[in-house]
Amino acid sequence: MKIGTLHRTLLTACTFGVAAACSLAVDADRTQCSKNADCLGRGGLSSKAICVAKVCTEPLATVVEEDAGADADAAPVDKTWGCLGNLPELPVEEPDVPVERYLRFSSIISTKPLVGLPVKACLVTDETCAQPYAGTPKETDAAGLLSVTLYSGFRGYFDITPAGDYANLMPAIYYVLPIPDKNYAVTADRSPSIALFTKNELEFAVASVGKALKEEYGHLIFGIMDCSPGLVADVVVRAEPISNQTFTFYTDGTGVPSITQSKTSQNGNGGFVNLPAGKVKMRATLESGRFVGERELLIRPGTITYLIFGPTKEP
Repeated sequence: MKIGTLHRTLLTACTFGVAAACSLAVDADRTQCSKNADCLGRGGLSSKAICVAKVCTEPLATVVEEDAGADADAAPVDKTWGCLGNLPELPVEEPDVPVERYLRFSSIISTKPLVGLPVKACLVTDETCAQPYAGTPKETDAAGLLSVTLYSGFRGYFDITPAGDYANLMPAIYYVLPIPDKNYAVTADRSPSIALFTKNELEFAVASVGKALKEEYGHLIFGIMDCSPGLVADVVVRAEPISNQTFTFYTDGTGVPSITQSKTSQNGNGGFVNLPAGKVKMRATLESGRFVGERELLIRPGTITYLIFGPTKEP
């Protein structure tokens, strides 16, 4: 049987926000595409550009699959989970190779850009961000956009510690995913977008499912992606360690948080509220128990950790 190669993305930059009804959803006002074909020739992107969460973007990591032009008798490629067990190596850390990174910040309720918000880039080993990387903190511009120079293979996070006009926002940790790669250009018009909660908004969302925030704990909000890549249903996510105050939620098909669901809906979103401070391991599996991915994350008291998460190699 003739086998060729077709590169598919493992994980790309994705728009991740929170809608006004305290649900989790992608930003509707940034729609660029509904299918990969809509991205051809758009904004100087390559022929490999794909549609992720309604935004055209370049693939940032690839896996090898059967070529679409191979034997007609070839088994069809599983575009959702075909990459499991066949993932590429992560980009090598190259501190001397600069890579530009962008993020766009907005308010959860008004969706207005957060202008002048101070953001620090932090090495993954610097859990308090005592020594911010690359001349940060830097402030977001008039469009809520942050531009910062990291390096190829950077494994770290953005630290948002609101003050002044933004003192009512919840402090946040946003993990830098996909890992910056010198091989793929990322431009401002395809930057990930994150909508931040105030404490009152988070309290309202938690109260809507009959629960309450505990001051000494932190919280995690995630989006789960498949191999295609796209936000995906039917994934079970667990965290460890947890406390007797911790609860899991997934958003339903309309984006409303639910504590009775046992897996992601088609929007792929969910989270954990009241996690113990420190390092928490997040593990995603299919309902069958098949491994999807695992990641260790930093949780701080009174802080929301945000993560877009895709398949990883099984440890």
